[in-house]
Amino acid sequence: QVKDFADAEQFFARALTQMDSTETTGYRSIEYLIPPSSVRYYRKMSTHERDSLEQKFWSINDLDPTTQPNERRVEHFARVWEANLYYSDPKNERIGWKTDMGETLIRLGRPDEKVRVRMGGSLVDATPVWFWQYRTVVYPCTLAFVDQMQSGNYTFPFPNRDNTGSFRLSASKEVAFLNYIRKPEESTIERERRPIGLATDIYQFRGDDGATAVLEYVAISTTGISHGQDPDNDLLEIRQATHDSTQTDIWRKDTSFVPAPSYGVDTVYTMLAFPHQTGRYELSLAVEQTKQNCFGLAKDTILVERFPGDTIGISDLVLTADSVMEPSLGSFWRSGGEETPRPGHVFSGSKPVYLYFEIYNLPTDIFRQTSYELSYTLQLIKPTESGMRSLMSKLSPRKKESISMSLHEVGRSRDLVRVVALDVSELREGSYSFTLRLTDQIFNRTVSKTTALMLTP
Repeated sequence: QVKDFADAEQFFARALTQMDSTETTGYRSIEYLIPPSSVRYYRKMSTHERDSLEQKFWSINDLDPTTQPNERRVEHFARVWEANLYYSDPKNERIGWKTDMGETLIRLGRPDEKVRVRMGGSLVDATPVWFWQYRTVVYPCTLAFVDQMQSGNYTFPFPNRDNTGSFRLSASKEVAFLNYIRKPEESTIERERRPIGLATDIYQFRGDDGATAVLEYVAISTTGISHGQDPDNDLLEIRQATHDSTQTDIWRKDTSFVPAPSYGVDTVYTMLAFPHQTGRYELSLAVEQTKQNCFGLAKDTILVERFPGDTIGISDLVLTADSVMEPSLGSFWRSGGEETPRPGHVFSGSKPVYLYFEIYNLPTDIFRQTSYELSYTLQLIKPTESGMRSLMSKLSPRKKESISMSLHEVGRSRDLVRVVALDVSELREGSYSFTLRLTDQIFNRTVSKTTALMLTP
């Protein structure tokens, strides 16, 4: 639960203020979270460089940027605390997080199973050995820790002494090192969650009171989640957040979404519109079904543009296979309901594709009339046909690789919405670039927008 992580983060924050610099090192250091080959460079860094790297590391590895606590850092603090609690020996000046067991715990978390045995010799002089089995990590392994000196200090087996009964287990240090190179750290929280597949698309329009309206279109895979059975269990918690380049929180929003019963459907959709200030941001979207322990995260870097009130502009281009009936300005992003056409980028070449966009601040002449020219071009980037289909398309005069169209319009409204039905039946299958240009005939100013689409059979 988010509240549990927030409480834990506050607890560790208070605890760290009461520790000296030696004690806080294990908590603040990311030495056991980076590849072993990078550790010596990390140690040579200046304090400023190290602080900057650590801040960037925790930002990148935040399991859920849409919540205030950094779950991965809280998990790290908890692991260091546990390592110090169980593996420290003040009498021998042994610090828990610096031991082999401590490093393993910090990097991989608790093992799936722990087994303690005594190997070799009699009951009196047999060597104690702990076997830690990791079955659910990316690279499953079993690691052995041996109390070589019968002092309670368990380390990886010595290379020249086999106290494990297995050559592979006696090489635990080498196995761990190789695993840490390939995957330096793992989160138990992330490992135990059932993933939710997400896909997002971002569109921008001129919003109210000078703000930009951002529309995030979300496709949620129903694989593994509960839907159409029990509203309490089906509830999806949706969280959105934006951060600037310094990872400062700019905006957050929480909503709930209960997928409609749709048996046999592998994807559900929702639209989330919100006003936002201009600039470059990282937009994070988290979808969680708490009772099913399902979680999905999507990140996008967005440049929120400004729609000035004194110059012409056009919204982002929305392509859809659904016809848009009698649209009004802002209707696409304001409603966001089931009646709203579903945006997309993949379409059948046998059916028309509908283009929706909005035009802002058209100038008027002395007769208070607007005059502008619209032109669009669809240009093939990469064909998707292969073999005989590709050859037939090249030889067929009916299959084109580009189409263009232009039209001139006059009117009295400075702000308007346009829907254009695109006939793509003559185009080859493949990926296309679509460019729309708007030219104001009064002051001869041009603006353009580009998007991409793919045509299938």
